[in-house]
Amino acid sequence: MSSALHIGLTALLADGESSAFDPLLLVGVALLVVAGAVAALLNRLYRRVQRLSEDLAPLQRLESVEDALTKLVAGGDELELRRLEHVLIDIRDGQRRLEERLLGMVETIGKRDLLQPQPPPTDGARGAHLAERITSRLLSLGFERIELLTPFDDLVGMTEGEAEVLVEARRGAAQHKGRVILRDGGIVDVRMRDTYEAFP
Repeated sequence: MSSALHIGLTALLADGESSAFDPLLLVGVALLVVAGAVAALLNRLYRRVQRLSEDLAPLQRLESVEDALTKLVAGGDELELRRLEHVLIDIRDGQRRLEERLLGMVETIGKRDLLQPQPPPTDGARGAHLAERITSRLLSLGFERIELLTPFDDLVGMTEGEAEVLVEARRGAAQHKGRVILRDGGIVDVRMRDTYEAFP
Protein backbone atom coordinates (compact mmCIF):
# COMPACT_ATOMS: atom_id res chain seq x y z
CA MET A 1 0.00 0.00 0.00
CA SER A 2 2.80 2.43 0.83
CA SER A 3 4.61 1.68 -2.46
CA ALA A 4 1.42 2.41 -4.47
CA LEU A 5 0.96 5.60 -2.49
CA HIS A 6 4.57 6.53 -3.13
CA ILE A 7 4.17 5.93 -6.91
CA GLY A 8 0.97 7.94 -6.95
CA LEU A 9 2.62 10.83 -5.13
CA THR A 10 5.60 10.81 -7.50
CA ALA A 11 3.30 10.83 -10.53
CA LEU A 12 1.34 13.73 -9.13
CA LEU A 13 4.44 15.70 -8.33
CA ALA A 14 5.84 15.00 -11.80
CA ASP A 15 2.72 16.43 -13.41
CA GLY A 16 3.25 19.56 -11.38
CA GLU A 17 1.00 22.35 -12.47
CA SER A 18 -1.17 20.19 -14.70
CA SER A 19 -2.56 18.22 -11.77
CA ALA A 20 -5.61 19.54 -10.04
CA PHE A 21 -4.94 17.60 -6.82
CA ASP A 22 -3.19 19.14 -3.90
CA PRO A 23 -0.31 16.82 -2.78
CA LEU A 24 -0.74 17.75 0.90
CA LEU A 25 -4.35 16.73 0.76
CA LEU A 26 -3.39 13.38 -0.71
CA VAL A 27 -0.72 12.82 1.99
CA GLY A 28 -3.24 13.74 4.68
CA VAL A 29 -5.78 11.27 3.32
CA ALA A 30 -3.11 8.54 3.19
CA LEU A 31 -2.05 9.26 6.75
CA LEU A 32 -5.68 9.19 7.84
CA VAL A 33 -6.17 5.77 6.20
CA VAL A 34 -3.00 4.40 7.85
CA ALA A 35 -4.07 5.82 11.24
CA GLY A 36 -7.50 4.18 10.87
CA ALA A 37 -5.90 0.81 10.03
CA VAL A 38 -3.56 1.07 13.04
CA ALA A 39 -6.50 2.03 15.31
CA ALA A 40 -8.53 -0.94 14.05
CA LEU A 41 -5.57 -3.27 14.65
CA LEU A 42 -5.02 -1.88 18.16
CA ASN A 43 -8.74 -2.23 18.91
CA ARG A 44 -8.66 -5.87 17.78
CA LEU A 45 -5.56 -6.59 19.89
CA TYR A 46 -7.17 -4.92 22.91
CA ARG A 47 -10.30 -7.08 22.57
CA ARG A 48 -8.21 -10.24 22.25
CA VAL A 49 -6.19 -9.36 25.38
CA GLN A 50 -9.43 -8.59 27.24
CA ARG A 51 -10.92 -11.95 26.19
CA LEU A 52 -7.76 -13.78 27.30
CA SER A 53 -7.78 -12.06 30.68
CA GLU A 54 -11.46 -13.02 31.15
CA ASP A 55 -10.62 -16.63 30.25
CA LEU A 56 -7.70 -16.67 32.70
CA ALA A 57 -9.64 -15.10 35.59
CA PRO A 58 -10.86 -18.48 36.97
CA LEU A 59 -7.26 -19.73 37.04
CA GLN A 60 -6.33 -16.94 39.45
CA ARG A 61 -8.91 -18.35 41.85
CA LEU A 62 -7.11 -21.70 41.66
CA GLU A 63 -3.98 -20.16 43.19
CA SER A 64 -5.96 -18.91 46.19
CA VAL A 65 -7.62 -22.33 46.53
CA GLU A 66 -4.21 -24.02 46.42
CA ASP A 67 -2.88 -21.68 49.13
CA ALA A 68 -5.94 -22.35 51.29
CA LEU A 69 -5.59 -26.12 50.85
CA THR A 70 -1.89 -25.99 51.74
CA LYS A 71 -2.65 -24.07 54.93
CA LEU A 72 -5.48 -26.47 55.77
CA VAL A 73 -3.31 -29.55 55.31
CA ALA A 74 -0.47 -28.06 57.38
CA GLY A 75 -2.87 -26.99 60.12
CA GLY A 76 -4.65 -30.35 60.03
CA ASP A 77 -1.48 -32.30 60.79
CA GLU A 78 -0.65 -30.01 63.67
CA LEU A 79 -4.24 -30.18 64.95
CA GLU A 80 -4.28 -34.00 64.83
CA LEU A 81 -0.97 -34.18 66.73
CA ARG A 82 -2.29 -31.79 69.37
CA ARG A 83 -5.49 -33.80 69.76
CA LEU A 84 -3.52 -37.02 70.09
CA GLU A 85 -1.21 -35.42 72.63
CA HIS A 86 -4.17 -34.19 74.72
CA VAL A 87 -5.84 -37.60 74.57
CA LEU A 88 -2.64 -39.30 75.73
CA ILE A 89 -2.23 -36.79 78.56
CA ASP A 90 -5.84 -37.40 79.64
CA ILE A 91 -5.29 -41.17 79.57
CA ARG A 92 -2.09 -40.82 81.61
CA ASP A 93 -3.78 -38.58 84.19
CA GLY A 94 -6.75 -40.94 84.43
CA GLN A 95 -4.42 -43.90 84.89
CA ARG A 96 -2.58 -42.10 87.69
CA ARG A 97 -5.85 -41.26 89.45
CA LEU A 98 -7.03 -44.86 89.09
CA GLU A 99 -3.69 -46.15 90.38
CA GLU A 100 -3.81 -43.83 93.40
CA ARG A 101 -7.40 -44.86 94.11
CA LEU A 102 -6.60 -48.57 93.84
CA LEU A 103 -3.51 -48.21 96.03
CA GLY A 104 -5.56 -46.30 98.58
CA MET A 105 -8.16 -49.06 98.61
CA VAL A 106 -5.49 -51.74 99.01
CA GLU A 107 -3.90 -49.80 101.87
CA THR A 108 -7.28 -49.23 103.52
CA ILE A 109 -8.12 -52.92 103.30
CA GLY A 110 -4.69 -53.81 104.68
CA LYS A 111 -5.02 -51.41 107.61
CA ARG A 112 -8.58 -52.55 108.31
CA ASP A 113 -7.36 -56.13 108.47
CA LEU A 114 -4.68 -55.04 110.94
CA LEU A 115 -7.19 -53.11 113.08
CA GLN A 116 -9.77 -55.88 113.35
CA PRO A 117 -9.40 -57.98 116.46
CA GLN A 118 -7.91 -61.26 115.40
CA PRO A 119 -5.88 -63.84 117.11
CA PRO A 120 -2.30 -62.64 117.21
CA PRO A 121 -0.60 -63.73 114.01
CA THR A 122 2.60 -65.66 114.12
CA ASP A 123 5.82 -63.94 113.13
CA GLY A 124 5.94 -65.89 109.87
CA ALA A 125 2.38 -64.80 108.97
CA ARG A 126 3.21 -61.12 109.60
CA GLY A 127 6.30 -61.32 107.41
CA ALA A 128 4.41 -63.16 104.64
CA HIS A 129 1.58 -60.59 104.78
CA LEU A 130 4.05 -57.70 104.48
CA ALA A 131 5.91 -59.41 101.61
CA GLU A 132 2.59 -59.94 99.81
CA ARG A 133 1.62 -56.28 100.19
CA ILE A 134 5.01 -55.11 98.88
CA THR A 135 4.69 -57.46 95.89
CA SER A 136 1.13 -56.25 95.19
CA ARG A 137 2.25 -52.61 95.27
CA LEU A 138 5.11 -53.25 92.84
CA LEU A 139 2.81 -55.24 90.53
CA SER A 140 0.34 -52.34 90.50
CA LEU A 141 3.21 -50.02 89.48
CA GLY A 142 3.92 -52.21 86.45
CA PHE A 143 6.86 -54.22 87.76
CA GLU A 144 7.29 -57.96 87.30
CA ARG A 145 9.75 -60.66 88.40
CA ILE A 146 9.80 -59.06 91.84
CA GLU A 147 12.42 -60.28 94.28
CA LEU A 148 12.75 -59.09 97.89
CA LEU A 149 16.45 -58.67 98.70
CA THR A 150 15.84 -58.12 102.40
CA PRO A 151 15.87 -61.49 104.22
CA PHE A 152 12.45 -62.84 105.19
CA ASP A 153 13.40 -63.02 108.88
CA ASP A 154 14.01 -59.25 108.89
CA LEU A 155 10.51 -58.56 107.52
CA VAL A 156 8.96 -59.87 110.74
CA GLY A 157 10.27 -56.94 112.79
CA MET A 158 9.28 -54.27 110.23
CA THR A 159 5.59 -54.06 111.11
CA GLU A 160 6.28 -51.33 113.66
CA GLY A 161 8.19 -48.07 113.25
CA GLU A 162 10.00 -47.07 110.06
CA ALA A 163 11.90 -49.50 107.87
CA GLU A 164 13.13 -50.11 104.33
CA VAL A 165 12.86 -53.26 102.25
CA LEU A 166 15.35 -53.67 99.39
CA VAL A 167 13.74 -55.01 96.21
CA GLU A 168 14.67 -55.90 92.65
CA ALA A 169 12.20 -56.10 89.73
CA ARG A 170 11.82 -55.69 85.98
CA ARG A 171 9.71 -53.17 84.10
CA GLY A 172 9.76 -53.37 80.33
CA ALA A 173 13.22 -54.44 79.29
CA ALA A 174 15.04 -52.76 82.18
CA GLN A 175 16.07 -54.22 85.50
CA HIS A 176 15.24 -51.96 88.48
CA LYS A 177 16.53 -51.92 92.03
CA GLY A 178 15.23 -49.88 94.89
CA ARG A 179 13.60 -49.74 98.27
CA VAL A 180 10.10 -49.75 99.70
CA ILE A 181 9.69 -47.38 102.64
CA LEU A 182 7.49 -48.72 105.47
CA ARG A 183 5.93 -46.96 108.46
CA ASP A 184 4.06 -48.98 111.10
CA GLY A 185 3.57 -51.85 108.64
CA GLY A 186 2.14 -49.63 105.87
CA ILE A 187 3.85 -48.76 102.60
CA VAL A 188 4.72 -45.05 102.53
CA ASP A 189 6.83 -44.79 99.37
CA VAL A 190 8.44 -46.85 96.61
CA ARG A 191 11.75 -45.64 95.18
CA MET A 192 12.98 -47.61 92.18
CA ARG A 193 15.83 -46.91 89.75
CA ASP A 194 16.90 -48.81 86.72
CA THR A 195 20.28 -50.54 86.80
CA TYR A 196 21.84 -47.82 84.66
CA GLU A 197 21.77 -45.57 87.70
CA ALA A 198 23.57 -46.20 90.94
CA PHE A 199 22.03 -48.65 93.38
CA PRO A 200 20.31 -46.66 96.20
